[in-house]
Amino acid sequence: MWSIGKPDLLRNDIDGDPVPDATSKRWGVSAILRLPAPFGESLDGLLTQLRAYTGEGHTFYNPMTFHITLRSIEYFREPITPDDRWVNIYRQLMRQLTPNALDLSIRFAGLSANRVGVILQGFPATDQLQALREQFHELLAHHELLQGPEQNQPRINAHASLIVYGTSRLAKPEALVDYIEQHRSTDYGQVNPISLELVRYEKRPESVTIVTLERLTLT
Repeated sequence: MWSIGKPDLLRNDIDGDPVPDATSKRWGVSAILRLPAPFGESLDGLLTQLRAYTGEGHTFYNPMTFHITLRSIEYFREPITPDDRWVNIYRQLMRQLTPNALDLSIRFAGLSANRVGVILQGFPATDQLQALREQFHELLAHHELLQGPEQNQPRINAHASLIVYGTSRLAKPEALVDYIEQHRSTDYGQVNPISLELVRYEKRPESVTIVTLERLTLT
């Protein structure tokens, strides 16, 4: 990812993410693993530094929105109401999952970036995260509900998004690249997710709100 992303960033060649519409491939109904707010708060200094290099006009995650995506279930669509037929089915299927927080522990170490944004690299302590994804994939397949960006197979990374680029150019692309290079292996700590959530996104030009549709507390 970084070997390709680095030269793109140096050229300020990025793919700005617009407010989603019916053609968007991102920001659809998803299942996420919520990270504890104190961990997000520990990244405030990191985000402040990155913002100085990217400039404004981009979407920055915060302690209330940091997460790991378990699965992007759908492409973007709207409206999604509380009694949405498909959401109700996803709720029922998600309740069949029985994850354990300790089994889903993730070590965050190193920054990376590409044409879309900046991420915090995540490395699961066990294989249970991928097993959970496979289980959810099979449940969706059994109900003929495989669609969206993971229709063919579940995702395999455990990274957490820090920034999604907007339509503005990067303010200081070379400084951003240098900073990421300096922190390619920085240890940001090991974290246990606090909940498994079914969510939808409200994406605006410079922010994203995560609306929880179902929450399963992890113990």
